[in-house]
Amino acid sequence: MPTRRQQVLIPEPLAGERRVLISEMSIRAGVTTALLRALAERGEVPAVRCGKFWSFSLADLGVVRAAATAAGHPPIVASTAAGATA
Repeated sequence: MPTRRQQVLIPEPLAGERRVLISEMSIRAGVTTALLRALAERGEVPAVRCGKFWSFSLADLGVVRAAATAAGHPPIVASTAAGATA
């Protein structure tokens, strides 16, 4: 059983609150890391900077894709045509 300190200091994250680094978010969103970094620096997508690392919430995946499209760089999505599998 966790101690009271563990219960207070380490809350259980919600399902959509998993944090990922910029490289994983760029792959999932279908954009480049440079574009994602630029959007985060301008405040167009929610992100947290810890030192030299950027952290994003997976719950904001739709927001990242919408911001990339608004910036003129639509996400690259894998095609399911011509025998490609999902």
